Amino acid sequence: SGDTQDHMPRMGFGTGIFNAPPWEVQRLIEYAAKELGYRHFDCAQAYHNEEIVGRALLNSGVPREELFIATKLSNSQDYGAEETPRLVRQQLKKLGVAYVDLYMLHGDVGNPTSEKIAWHALEKLFDEGMIRALGLSNYGSHGVERINSFARVPPTYLQIKYDVFHPGYQWAHEGQEDLVTWAQDRGMNVVGYSTLSGWPYLLRAVDDPHVAMVAAKYKRSAAQVLLRHSLQKGLSLIPSSANKERLHQNMRIFDFELKHEDVAQLDALVHFVAPTHDGSPKWVPDLFGVWKACHPNSDIRSSGSSS
Repeated sequence: SGDTQDHMPRMGFGTGIFNAPPWEVQRLIEYAAKELGYRHFDCAQAYHNEEIVGRALLNSGVPREELFIATKLSNSQDYGAEETPRLVRQQLKKLGVAYVDLYMLHGDVGNPTSEKIAWHALEKLFDEGMIRALGLSNYGSHGVERINSFARVPPTYLQIKYDVFHPGYQWAHEGQEDLVTWAQDRGMNVVGYSTLSGWPYLLRAVDDPHVAMVAAKYKRSAAQVLLRHSLQKGLSLIPSSANKERLHQNMRIFDFELKHEDVAQLDALVHFVAPTHDGSPKWVPDLFGVWKACHPNSDIRSSGSSS
């Protein structure tokens, strides 16, 4: 669906920038909106910067109806029939807006009772027009299904960790589920975060030599190739950067396309990262034969298997 998903611009700005002072983050957001055409801004209670984002967007002069603003409930103490609406109203006030386009629970807190109360409170705010869409961040399929079992307004967005080393999860485990495809098959819009940062490992995908080779072939930066890869997987993206040139580059990913074989090669890099005993994630063909190299005496899995 080109550069939007249900009104969400597929290239967003992740405002969780922790390596720059607040005034600089404000300047960057203003610049991104005014000069670079960014319209989707992803915030959270936990980032403690909604006021900065609000000021920056106001100063940018971009009309509210052109913006897509997302934020999240991060603190489980604010789950409640009174607490949740109180928090959302405070967040709207800080952002300087009458509504947010997307509101998410920031993570699965493991308390179904308070989760349900908070969700029903958010549904009322949805009815009142303060929230235009509901979503979940850092939830697995079981959590999404639990919410769907009682939701009157179901979550339409799922925001999860996504890069070529961690396609939809933070740590691989045996029997790893393909959460991205699972969610997309159910009509959810998937938003990937930390696509470039390297978190939670030391080697960043942008520094991987295989990625550099693909980038050289297209005469693009490693970051552009990785963002384009996510885009071709059907995700929306919210990379963060405190660097103006990178913010500009990140936007320039709609004018080229990666060939199928390059997408497959980037997919297969996942097998170099902490290989699991059963070769998970099994939905990704192990083109480099990593699992076989790590298990020379086993024939459980062939190198090209994608079962």
